[in-house]
Amino acid sequence: MYYIAREALTNVRRHAQASCVEVEFEFALDGFRLDIGDDGCGMDAQAVARESGHEHFGIMGMRERARQLGAKIVILSREAAGTEMELVVPAATAYLPTT
Repeated sequence: MYYIAREALTNVRRHAQASCVEVEFEFALDGFRLDIGDDGCGMDAQAVARESGHEHFGIMGMRERARQLGAKIVILSREAAGTEMELVVPAATAYLPTT
């Protein structure tokens, strides 16, 4: 989860030209949710939707890490309208049992 969040925030810093970024965490009984959104320049929606592409290795890596966690990741973006990433991780993966 950390590496997905780090990549999303790195993308904001490197590419978004954003003046504002919002990070929201939700710890719920059924899982963990992370939302990261910015007011930056956004990306072409078709590029975000593609599963591969040499210019989007960061997004590909985020999706792969989410798959490894059994998590759901959604990335929404429109040119000139910012980007939002939502990660939902099931409780069994997100929360370690106490011993």
